[in-house]
Amino acid sequence: MNNNGKITNYKVTLEVRGPVFIGSGQTISKKNSLWVFGEKKVYVLDMMKVFDGLKKVGLLKAYEDYLLDPRQKNFTDFIQSNSTKLSVEKCRQWAAYSLTARNIAESGTSRSKGGGSDDILAFMKDQFGCPYIPGSSLKGALRTIIQGAEIINDRRKFSGLTRSIEGEELRSRPRYLSNQEDTISDTLFNTLGRNEKRHSDAVNDCFAGMRISDSAPLTTDDLILCQKVDVDVDGKEHALPIRRECLKPGTRVQFHMEIDESMFKYGGKDILNFSDIFYDDYFDSFLGAFGEIDHEGDTNKHLLMLGGGAGYATKTSTYSLYDDKDAALRAVQRIMIETTSTRSKRDPHKHINDENGHKVSPHMRKCTRIGGELYDFGLCEVQITSL
Repeated sequence: MNNNGKITNYKVTLEVRGPVFIGSGQTISKKNSLWVFGEKKVYVLDMMKVFDGLKKVGLLKAYEDYLLDPRQKNFTDFIQSNSTKLSVEKCRQWAAYSLTARNIAESGTSRSKGGGSDDILAFMKDQFGCPYIPGSSLKGALRTIIQGAEIINDRRKFSGLTRSIEGEELRSRPRYLSNQEDTISDTLFNTLGRNEKRHSDAVNDCFAGMRISDSAPLTTDDLILCQKVDVDVDGKEHALPIRRECLKPGTRVQFHMEIDESMFKYGGKDILNFSDIFYDDYFDSFLGAFGEIDHEGDTNKHLLMLGGGAGYATKTSTYSLYDDKDAALRAVQRIMIETTSTRSKRDPHKHINDENGHKVSPHMRKCTRIGGELYDFGLCEVQITSL
């Protein structure tokens, strides 16, 4: 490791290839959004404008009652119930922004003629309502690929972890993954020696030497509404009633990254090389078991998977630990079975068939449809250039 304290600055650019979801933890209620089926759009309402507009037409009390009534489905119902005073054209003017929802309208999965009866998981936004990606989200994705690539380059160092996966009792996936992460971090990244008495202390983590800004702000025009579509190994699609605000393919997102070489030994070129190693292993271990979709990752580019909904294999190092892919499949299958089972139902997602039937685990590819074409969630091209 270089100990001269040199600081190197980089520009990191992501180009979205598959819709990226960074959740804010908030939900856009079906009662606070307006689906205009003919336009294949969802208008996200500005509640200040809504209350002001309803007050002017004497419907504020009626709206409050509607919000409290579980029988009412969506804002379209409210408009239809008050059609003498409201219209879609009038209410559309109360929108903060709109989302293209052509893919959902085409899928036929909306629950009412007005469409969009389900709530929407909101994308992260700043205090001005502009979407952005927190630096911590990108840092987490980079940590995953560096970790996975380091393991792939020296799997023998982590042979003890594979034995523990195959032998320990697995009840909680978060707890298991946390334990796995702690063990790997202690081996790979806890190199700073700030707490010599407790090597596993997070203060020893060399990632303290990588600092990534939040992205430059984007606009709501960069967002699109996407529905979760699980695709099995036979190409059959399973549309689920989960809708997310996502960055649309083609969006470019920029960050500033600072690396203190006295703490962090990896530079921009190392990270790009690791992204190739990790993605190739991800493809060989998981993605290659599925048929091609409309928009595949260009392996001539540096690729990474970012954000929510991208799938187990993109967030963990389990597959990276194994040179024997059949053994890896059995290990992941066991994790899936043990950590999804409940007291009332064992293996609810039928992972027991993963090894001998599907030949991959988990057995669903995480996708969505946009304009009739299938995309992977979270796929990005990454560029890192020195400043």
